[in-house]
Amino acid sequence: MTAVGTLCRQYLGLDPKDPGVLEGKRSLMENLPDNVIGRNTYYWYYATLSMHNFQDADWDAWNRKMRRALIETQVHAAAPREVGIPKNRRPTLGAATAVG
Repeated sequence: MTAVGTLCRQYLGLDPKDPGVLEGKRSLMENLPDNVIGRNTYYWYYATLSMHNFQDADWDAWNRKMRRALIETQVHAAAPREVGIPKNRRPTLGAATAVG
């Protein structure tokens, strides 16, 4: 929720140096996009919008990590019903046979 809260503060026109905005930014920078933890699309979306609004060195660092995480979690070749499912979210063989 920090990503959404920080973005809302920005949309409400708070100064980028406002303590609440800076605290949100600090929290986002402590939780950079990482494909090891898992793909959290909503967090990535709102945090990226928020970080983009800063247009500083932290944005550059965020953007590099975000691009890397997106590339590494892309599905390149999969069965038709697995298309678009990130590698770390695909069902295991047991789950796939139980469902399909």
